[in-house]
Amino acid sequence: MYVQAGGECESPSPRGESAVAEEAADCEDGALLTTYKSTARRDGAISLLQGAQDSNPSPHIIAVGADWIVNSGAAAEVALKMGGETLQIGVPRDEPAPVEPDFDLTTDDGLCAADAEMSNLELNDAIAPMLGYSADRDDRTFEQDEAIREHKNAAFERACPERAG
Repeated sequence: MYVQAGGECESPSPRGESAVAEEAADCEDGALLTTYKSTARRDGAISLLQGAQDSNPSPHIIAVGADWIVNSGAAAEVALKMGGETLQIGVPRDEPAPVEPDFDLTTDDGLCAADAEMSNLELNDAIAPMLGYSADRDDRTFEQDEAIREHKNAAFERACPERAG
């Protein structure tokens, strides 16, 4: 799936045993691909990544599916193509942590629920950090705002088609 989505991984190098991942491999483009027996195990891996962020203050985006994670610089570009979503790991040290909405914006259903309660601009600002963009709309480019809208619309088409468009 990663290669079909545009990643470079013709000769994956398997990693040794993992306490959490079912399988793990490094790709020639620097991506780490991991699969999991369950969503709970995948969520455990995400928690480990968040915990490790204290020693690595640069936030980054990962692509997440039901039973897989792509940890790569290309994660934001491949996530939707692979049928997954993006998740930001960590918060820049020089920016305040974004105010967390009462919705799980990493899920399609959460985006639909948030769209019913938040303004369009507020929702864009809340989604932006998950895609690697500034939560401050004045600091984003037109292209970044378009990517946010595309991300939102794709989720709406899957979970609440009446909100798409």
